[in-house]
Amino acid sequence: MTSETYAEDIRSQISDSQTFGTNYYGPTFYDDVTTGTAHLSVLAPNGDAVSVTSTINLYFGSKVVGSRTGIIFNNEMDDFSTPNTVNSFGVPASPANFIKPENVHCPQCVQVTALTQWLGMGIKEAIDHRRLHHQLLPAHIDVEKGFPQYILDGLIRLGHNITLKDSAGCVVQGILQQQEGVVTANSDYRKHGQPDGY
Repeated sequence: MTSETYAEDIRSQISDSQTFGTNYYGPTFYDDVTTGTAHLSVLAPNGDAVSVTSTINLYFGSKVVGSRTGIIFNNEMDDFSTPNTVNSFGVPASPANFIKPENVHCPQCVQVTALTQWLGMGIKEAIDHRRLHHQLLPAHIDVEKGFPQYILDGLIRLGHNITLKDSAGCVVQGILQQQEGVVTANSDYRKHGQPDGY
């Protein structure tokens, strides 16, 4: 994903004047079900940062309990494709997903990062901003209600199908250290979290 060849291949598929059918972009599969995941970001006084995400994935995880610890094991590997199998969501295996999980979290983090780093938004404003996501299949863009209409109008002019959603489908937690050394944090209101600090 970090090679210049891969980036150029992706860039060459982008048109400023129109969108294309699903097959133009390459096959992948859609997973509409989200489950409970928690995230914690910590910034130490010396500048060290730690970010932890945890989940058991589906209800009761893998439905296996450790006999010694009583811990319910997760089934996070179900997010990866296994050749010739269908996952818990009924999605067939996709070669594009053999090496990475397929979900909305990474694009949401990229969107928040772009808003802070390129558009100068503060961390709260960027995390609270309305979001959009295109999973490739089905061929529509999920848009959180309240997204700026002029952007939606532009996407529609390009031929995109828009589906309005009440929620973005995932949450983002973040810490931003500005050049002046000021640290700000925000927990996504979509999951009713709160930042904490001293």
